[in-house]
Amino acid sequence: MVIKERWEVLDAIGKGSFGKIFRGYDIQMGWPVAIKTEKVDCSLPQLEPETYILRALQGGQHIAKFLGCGNIGNVNFLVMQHLGQSLHTLRYFMPRRRFTRSTTLRLGIQMLEAVQMMHDHGFLHRDIKPANFVLGSAEDRLHRLVYIIDFGLSRAYADLTSSRLRRPRQYCRFKGTIRYASVGSLHFEDTSRRDDLWSLFYVMLEMLVARLPWHSENQIIKIVAMKKTTDYEYLLGENQPEMLHFLNHLQSLNYYARPDYDMLYSIFTDGLRADNVHKDDPFDWEIYHN
Repeated sequence: MVIKERWEVLDAIGKGSFGKIFRGYDIQMGWPVAIKTEKVDCSLPQLEPETYILRALQGGQHIAKFLGCGNIGNVNFLVMQHLGQSLHTLRYFMPRRRFTRSTTLRLGIQMLEAVQMMHDHGFLHRDIKPANFVLGSAEDRLHRLVYIIDFGLSRAYADLTSSRLRRPRQYCRFKGTIRYASVGSLHFEDTSRRDDLWSLFYVMLEMLVARLPWHSENQIIKIVAMKKTTDYEYLLGENQPEMLHFLNHLQSLNYYARPDYDMLYSIFTDGLRADNVHKDDPFDWEIYHN
């Protein structure tokens, strides 16, 4: 099947709650693409807001290129740059299903850059998790660059013309992934920039320790209790001061507060410098697979 006489639809490479993702080929340009689809009459449409936000973020270093969108019959589609493996997949295939401190801090810097870029454009991601951070395609010269994807649950937290923050809503239905969600969002509170960073903290924590304490728990009330009571200093061990600084900063933020991104970059960068790690050093999966 060929869409708009340009994009050839090949095999399915993913399936979400509301649609499918296909590997495709751009006949005009001669390179692979990704094609997301969703039925027009979908009960909870996500492709339209995703397309809007993807287009709004174009030019960002950690954002996939928007190539086209439209509909065929009763199916909406979005065509974008083809990317590589997710950080979830890469960690899963590591021997101990964890990353070293060196890899985690360098990924943390890139993930934070991606999240900050969204925030600076007035958007919250609201589903920060390892599966939503992917590398560039293996054939791409930017194959070590981390991209943030999947904006179907994203939302503007500020007025896009005045940049004024929206007042928090009294009750918000939960959106996201429970394992990485902030305690506030699990209490059905409105989310802000701090909540995306809470999720990023849990993502980095999992990279270091392999399994979060609530990994196998299904009941939200128990997960919330565990997130509140976990001794993170004990869990991290003695050699992760950066993560404890990150945690302390998150605990100081309220709904309206702007996170101190620059401070977090400095903390992560100083940790790498102390360990004599350079940004171009091999990542864990590059060492393991070689």
